[in-house]
Amino acid sequence: MPTIQEFRMVQATASSDQWMNGAKSRKRYEAELKQVKDRILEMIGGLTA
Repeated sequence: MPTIQEFRMVQATASSDQWMNGAKSRKRYEAELKQVKDRILEMIGGLTA
């Protein structure tokens, strides 16, 4: 986990474009992660049903 000072430095050095792209890819990553989780839960549900 980065310290607050490191995080502020990263924020200060990152351009707003990079920041926006990072936010978009983070959202996409979270959405994909949720799909994978849902699929795993379905598989487990199928096994226990």
